[in-house]
Amino acid sequence: MKRAGAFAVLALVALGCIGCDKTAAVETALGVVGNVITLAQDDLPALQVAGVLTAGDVIAAGNWLSGASTINGQGETCVNMAGGTGTKIVACLNAIGTGLLSPAEQANLRIISQGAQKKVTLYVTAVVLAVNFTASIVKATQITPPAVGAAPTAGAQPTRDDLHEIATRLHLSPAYGF
Repeated sequence: MKRAGAFAVLALVALGCIGCDKTAAVETALGVVGNVITLAQDDLPALQVAGVLTAGDVIAAGNWLSGASTINGQGETCVNMAGGTGTKIVACLNAIGTGLLSPAEQANLRIISQGAQKKVTLYVTAVVLAVNFTASIVKATQITPPAVGAAPTAGAQPTRDDLHEIATRLHLSPAYGF
């Protein structure tokens, strides 16, 4: 009898959380997305000086990151205006994913030089992982990182250590999907 009562209480608690406002958690996670974008934008000039990225690569990657920043900002505004409504927050986050994968955004990733693909792919993957972590909070759609370069190379995918380095620079917990 006690066991049945405990399950009933647990079920009520679980049902009560279904409508919980996850706005604060989503806003915090979108802040992480913004931090990843800012870190990548800040790294571009030094990568050009070091010869890792060409001037064209910096422009193309910078344009993608700028677009990602705008899309993330629009998503933050959308979440703030959603009033804690789960379905509206999901729609906001799905719009971020759709925006990052739009042909206009992906066009900026097609002209990256073969030598720079690995570094740009690292930043793009980090942004997408942060967006996907945010989406997981409210079960919004997860996206796959877009290909970088006109003819992406096999070795361009970032390693777990590459992603961990970005997470460490941002002081992120592994819970953020890195």
